[in-house]
Amino acid sequence: MSSIELSKAKILPKKLRLVFLLGAKLPKNISAEIVKKINLDDGKRRPENSLLRADLAIVGETSFNEHSLSKRLVQLTHEAGCVWLEAPNDKLANELKKTGFNKIAQQLFQKKSGETPNEYGKNYIDRWGNTDWLKSAHLAASQILEHTPKNFSKRTSKILDVGCLNGYIMESLRREGLEEIYGNDISYFLAVEKQINPWFLPAITVGDFSYNNYPDGAFDMTICMEVLEHIPPAMTSRFIAELARVTKKDGVILISTSEDWNVDSTHVNCRNRAQWYFEFAKHGLIATGEQVIFPGFNSFVVRRSNNPFETFINLTKSYIKFLTNGRLERPERLK
Repeated sequence: MSSIELSKAKILPKKLRLVFLLGAKLPKNISAEIVKKINLDDGKRRPENSLLRADLAIVGETSFNEHSLSKRLVQLTHEAGCVWLEAPNDKLANELKKTGFNKIAQQLFQKKSGETPNEYGKNYIDRWGNTDWLKSAHLAASQILEHTPKNFSKRTSKILDVGCLNGYIMESLRREGLEEIYGNDISYFLAVEKQINPWFLPAITVGDFSYNNYPDGAFDMTICMEVLEHIPPAMTSRFIAELARVTKKDGVILISTSEDWNVDSTHVNCRNRAQWYFEFAKHGLIATGEQVIFPGFNSFVVRRSNNPFETFINLTKSYIKFLTNGRLERPERLK
């Protein structure tokens, strides 16, 4: 497959955001916003200070072990990313197929589709009907940006959208000039196949956020809208702990969650506000500033505690309110 044929490959986004070069040169007819050379010997999963994964990795002549190289390419490319071999390499081609790639054409491989839980596939998105996801993009982004932490920069501050669905919040924020926006969702179908803007694919991870691989304190703002009610109760503590872990010490976490068990069968973890504040307090998360994000939604804005004493005081107060307010009654279907 020539570089000219590669540039016309329909599986590649029309606009490549990130290309990695592994012992290769960028063909003249291929362009991308970011092009980076990868040193195969440094052992790092991604280049320094980067949370992005490549749309395309181009592999040239290398003495690197084919098995190890194929595993590295899995790490370097995004959920629907591609690998192109400058020259035919049967050994590497076989290893790529073993480690999760499909052969699309001569020398071109694409990652196999990821997992999609049955409850978050086509039937889930169909429930929304013909929703115009970006109709209120400016308003939604503006309401989120009212809660930015100190020294927030649209150009350099990192935002993570947990439960990003099809990327509608990510795209809303991008339209307001934000650059470092990332997303995670448990559904490959929603986050990749239904992605509103393929430009985000290098910034998307698919999988259970409770077991994510993001670095500690990676994000200035973590967003988690209408997700907690979907988390199995037994996983609540771990999930909230991860929200806290990936957020910077001086960052903020924006949360909204439904108290209505009956809106959807996937609502398995509805709680009242006192219950949630108590759960947040267990993980050193404290309410900060105005608690309304989207008017009419059950929302929370929290930050990480500054010290153990502050954590203790907040936990005590939250526990007292929890005892006073009690719990939401669970529906029969979940008893």
